[in-house]
Amino acid sequence: MNNIRLYLGILIIPLFLLVTIFITHRDVSPNTGIPLTGLATMRSMAKQSIPYEIAMNNHKPSLIEFYADWCTICQSLAPSLKNLHQQYGENINFVMLNIDNPIWSKVIKTYGANSVPYLVFLTPEKEVKEVLVGKPPERIIEQIIMSGKVSYQLSAISY
Repeated sequence: MNNIRLYLGILIIPLFLLVTIFITHRDVSPNTGIPLTGLATMRSMAKQSIPYEIAMNNHKPSLIEFYADWCTICQSLAPSLKNLHQQYGENINFVMLNIDNPIWSKVIKTYGANSVPYLVFLTPEKEVKEVLVGKPPERIIEQIIMSGKVSYQLSAISY
């Protein structure tokens, strides 16, 4: 009888540990430890973004993000840009260009995008008004949008 209790104890403890690990485990990229939701958000946004050619011809201000799938900073910036796209997407072109796609090499050179993430803010006339490199806080990006440097006919947001 004591042997049965010992064997049950030996089996229950590892089982408990496995269940605990399974329940508390987050989906993360095996190489970076970054939640896969950032990559999924970024890829979803890229599919929904305005094509570059349309953005250059529709007389709206634009925010162009040069990014790469492997860029963990780009992935962590994705939720902030998604929030801003939901708020301002009707008035501003949100364009995403993957620097690893060779079709964008000329555009990359045009804007001098030498790192990622690289955010370029354009006026409706397509003049560069602001460039941000790295991961700025969402509030800074929103201030640029709201400052009038890029946006037009946007109602002010009260904070």
